[in-house]
Amino acid sequence: MPCPPHRAAALLTAAAFAATALPCAAGAPAPSEPAPGPDTRPAGVRAPATQPAAAELLPTAGDLQGLFDRGDYPTLLRQLPKVLLLRGRAATAYDRYALLLLKAETHLRMKTFGPAAAAFRDAAVAADDPAKAAYAAAVELLLKRSPNATYQPGPTKKVKPATIDVTDPDARKAALAALLVDELTAAAPGIEAAMLGGTPAELVEAVRVLGRLDVLDRAAEVGDEAKRSVADLRSRGAAHVARRLEQLKARHDEARDSATGRVRSPAPVAGPNAAGLSGAKRFGGMGRGAEPRVARRGLSAEDVRDLKEIVSVCEQLAPPNRRLTDPAAAGAAPELRALSDTAEQLGRAASQTLAGK
Repeated sequence: MPCPPHRAAALLTAAAFAATALPCAAGAPAPSEPAPGPDTRPAGVRAPATQPAAAELLPTAGDLQGLFDRGDYPTLLRQLPKVLLLRGRAATAYDRYALLLLKAETHLRMKTFGPAAAAFRDAAVAADDPAKAAYAAAVELLLKRSPNATYQPGPTKKVKPATIDVTDPDARKAALAALLVDELTAAAPGIEAAMLGGTPAELVEAVRVLGRLDVLDRAAEVGDEAKRSVADLRSRGAAHVARRLEQLKARHDEARDSATGRVRSPAPVAGPNAAGLSGAKRFGGMGRGAEPRVARRGLSAEDVRDLKEIVSVCEQLAPPNRRLTDPAAAGAAPELRALSDTAEQLGRAASQTLAGK
């Protein structure tokens, strides 16, 4: 029976498809896609990616604040490092100080107080304004004085004040004011004792306390009486430390002048004599024609000990890595900055004298 025309056409189409599909199934390229030729690119040059990976979008400052406002603190803490690690031009779109404060407040809400204090410390370093820096440094100190972020002000003559939750920004203002009064009350006797002739260690501690009081004074909202008390103690304490530094400088100058002084001692000048012996040997090491020898006196053991103590004291008064509570911090009282500068210069001079320069 002859095959109908339409069926014959279908069989011919199927046969043609099979002829092209079978070579592809066997691993050979299809006729319409020629096999790739040899790679002619220079060694080390890789083919470009067909689909470049899309850069991860960074959150904006508004996005981060929105996470905080919604209480999505875990997500916020995951997003913050992406922008805090930025440097150069990419970082200019963000206020680093504000981001670190946001990080600190987030940790306070999550009751992780150690990381919160660290974030306030980083914010103090990142601040470009002395008032902002003082606030962040003061809150860090407040957290250290507040177990479980709860500050207990010192007792008054009549009642024991209620505790203050320092996680609340509004209540925190009252806590900072109370902390300043408490720190002033506790520190005054030690500073007064140091002014009466304390040890070098007591001197250093007095200056550190003055630095803390100065930071709290700039950050806390307190009455005029407390501010006058801080200013008076700071002024008298700085004046005493300045006098002590003058005494240390005089001791340094004495040791330096003694070390660079010249001493004369006879030096043997050997020469043959009738017996064939040198003059130095004949006269017990002092040649007949001995000439004086001039040399540096050098540092005595007492000088070395005193100079090392001067260097130690000055390094503590003007440490290389200054914190916001150090005397030379940005915005600190002029008398405290002057103390730090004087100590830095004296410490450098004492180090050079010890090195023999």
